[in-house]
Amino acid sequence: GKIYTIGGFIGSGTVLSAVEKYDPSKDLSGLIDDVYLSQYFVVAGSDSVCITTTISDPTGVTLFAEIEAPDQTPIDSLQLFDDGNHNDGNAGDSLYANVWPVSSMEERDYYVDLKVTQNEAETICHQMDNIAVFTTNGPISYESYTLKSSDTEPNPGDVLNMKVTLKNGGTTATALNIKAKLSSLNEFATVTSDVYRNFSNIAAGESKTSTSYYQLEISEDCPDNTEIQFVLDITSNGNSFWSDNFSILVLISATNVNTIENSPRQYSLDQNYPNPFNPSTKISYSIPISGFVELKVYDMLGREIQTLVSKFQNANTYSVNYNASNLANGIYLYKLQTDDGYSEMKKMIIIK
Repeated sequence: GKIYTIGGFIGSGTVLSAVEKYDPSKDLSGLIDDVYLSQYFVVAGSDSVCITTTISDPTGVTLFAEIEAPDQTPIDSLQLFDDGNHNDGNAGDSLYANVWPVSSMEERDYYVDLKVTQNEAETICHQMDNIAVFTTNGPISYESYTLKSSDTEPNPGDVLNMKVTLKNGGTTATALNIKAKLSSLNEFATVTSDVYRNFSNIAAGESKTSTSYYQLEISEDCPDNTEIQFVLDITSNGNSFWSDNFSILVLISATNVNTIENSPRQYSLDQNYPNPFNPSTKISYSIPISGFVELKVYDMLGREIQTLVSKFQNANTYSVNYNASNLANGIYLYKLQTDDGYSEMKKMIIIK
């Protein structure tokens, strides 16, 4: 029920000079839950990286993190501890960690292997290769964006096609196979092309623009002078090493400015039309100040039936078509409420 691996080196005197035994009943591969790095981009020569893992059963375990170059050349070996003195939390909490100072000034990727040994009657070993990776390349960061249009002013309701330019802030190494994914941090903008865009390789000090466009939509309800934040997840060879933020300023266009200038002077909730109705009617209302608006339908006992509007809206006059085909004959209420305290309710009648 065990596996023996026997081997050695020609010229060492005895060709078969080493034996490794694998006992499935004592396999240590299931002990490790995951490996965490304190950071994935490290400044060469000045930063350190903390390597942390948890072990489900740490009894008699010795744990090493092996640091390797991309070509698997060994660089260093770092023992991980659970003694409360090596950034590992409290002693005996099954959290193993240690800090490795990145002393080399060379810009490159570093791979982390994990080697677990357990000493009983004999030494049992399990090694997990390339379980984590960090880099001293770059950093790769955001530099600028351009829009596929002569209209470079983002406005509410716009659909934008955007290219992003990244820069390699390193001094010697080329960052390979760079890709970046764009996400919005604001409810008024949505990135509809939710995929990574290619930048190919970026040499040290070089700037490079994405080969294709990101597409994003600005909500029609976006207030004037809104700064929308975006985040870029930037990868090299599929590894997420860098992240960067930038923003765009959304302004209301001249057309929308005219709309605002002609916006209503006061709040109003109109009587639905037609009334009585079967099964559809139109409800119109006006808001003089931009803000969060709710329009809801209730029965005569005050129980909520349906929400027709629940969102931020710019100052303007709006209409909502309401289909009540699922409701019985009778009298119902509809109520308009805004976040600055305005509230008004009216009755409507369904006759089928």
